[in-house]
Amino acid sequence: TGGGFRPLTDAVLALSIKDASANEFVVFDTLNRRVGIGTVSPTDNLQISITSTQTTPQFYIRQDGIGDAALELSIVGDSYIIGIDNSDLDKFKISYSATAGAGILGTNDRLVIDSTGIVTISGKLINGNTMRLKGYTVATLPAGTQGDTAFVTDASAPTYLGALVGGGAV
Repeated sequence: TGGGFRPLTDAVLALSIKDASANEFVVFDTLNRRVGIGTVSPTDNLQISITSTQTTPQFYIRQDGIGDAALELSIVGDSYIIGIDNSDLDKFKISYSATAGAGILGTNDRLVIDSTGIVTISGKLINGNTMRLKGYTVATLPAGTQGDTAFVTDASAPTYLGALVGGGAV
């Protein structure tokens, strides 16, 4: 009856939090070490579920201080950090770290988008033109360039970014 905490005694759920209508909206599955928000049977370590027509985010990260609003994804030996770099004009960034759990935005940036839409990929400015990815074949490539990524410029056509294929010695 009503909202509040509800300690549970079954083998799976140890605790649930209910809303004012007595609907469980947060559960702690101690058997499988999972947390469910909006579900009573989470299938992943953290599951956020909603049934709605809203277009607002289900997950929100906010930084009220001078630090960064970021999310880190790690595996053993590698991390990618996604977020807003507060110390670099609030640019959106994806950064890399070779140490799991040690990522910092602004260090080893792989993708940067500023508030005007200017994009930088691995330190190379994409000059504001429409970027298209296009594979192409060249009859003779210099040795060692097959598979490289290159900018191809033609004064009468847009600049394309694509993988070099064909020709040349590897």
